[in-house]
Amino acid sequence: MDQDKRKIILKEIDHWRRSRLLPEQYCDFLENLYKDQTEGSSPRSGFTLNTLIQQGSLKLWSLSFGIISFFFFIVFYFNVFPWGLQIAITLLLSAACYALAAYHRRDKALFSMSMAGLGSLMLLGFGSWIIAIQGWPPGIGTTLLIAFCGFVWLVLGYALRFGIISYCGFACGMLLYAFLLGQLNPDASWGMLQVFWLPLAAIFFWLSWLGYHRLKAMAPVFFAVSVSLWCMPEADALLLRDAEIAAMPALILMKIVAAFLLLFGLRKKWVVWITS
Repeated sequence: MDQDKRKIILKEIDHWRRSRLLPEQYCDFLENLYKDQTEGSSPRSGFTLNTLIQQGSLKLWSLSFGIISFFFFIVFYFNVFPWGLQIAITLLLSAACYALAAYHRRDKALFSMSMAGLGSLMLLGFGSWIIAIQGWPPGIGTTLLIAFCGFVWLVLGYALRFGIISYCGFACGMLLYAFLLGQLNPDASWGMLQVFWLPLAAIFFWLSWLGYHRLKAMAPVFFAVSVSLWCMPEADALLLRDAEIAAMPALILMKIVAAFLLLFGLRKKWVVWITS
């Protein structure tokens, strides 16, 4: 098969992926199959980081050194900048990492995931640093930061199809919900916490089923959120409220057994949802 036909086929596979005419793993298999045929004999196939370091030009080395030096300059003088410039730098650096993640999403999945993770860490880390430097009220500042990070991670995870990033966005939502419950009902009992959290676990379990039929990329994320919400009443009581319940180990064991029985009984359903 000549190169033009292979390029046409690869474009068609990409169209199937974007329009979701075929499952993601089928598109990956077909794309790798034809990429192996087109790129296997390419002289760049053995191009590695080692050769990049050894054979890199002076221009490339200078650019890399400049970028690294500029980053350390920003970190060193970050607390001197006005708060507006601090926020702008944080958003700019995070957006640059996210842009690299999106650009290399197809051809370098590991690098793309690393850049998305680095951008997320910068957003959270620099945001926390700004709150500490400016002396803003930690309660309000932290809540706004968590809400903003959660929104960004939800959108980014869905756009780039990175389930772990989407899960982090939902985790921010769970944390904000726990803070809200702590403010509205600080003396809630263990039974009341079950009422607050378990219906949400059931909702996200249903969303996992719905995602399998409507939005396959999000089905595993919804399932992971559902499992996390199942454990949140105990986490809320122990970590956020410092509750002292003598029977807590027995209650946790009971919840684990109940989860085991539910997952075992429904295994033929949820396994399909998270692996398709």
